[in-house]
Amino acid sequence: MVERAAATIPANTSRIA
Repeated sequence: MVERAAATIPANTSRIA
């Protein structure tokens, strides 16, 4: 779920990275 949310919001990608 978190990975899909990041794909929708590029800003979230920063949180995973």
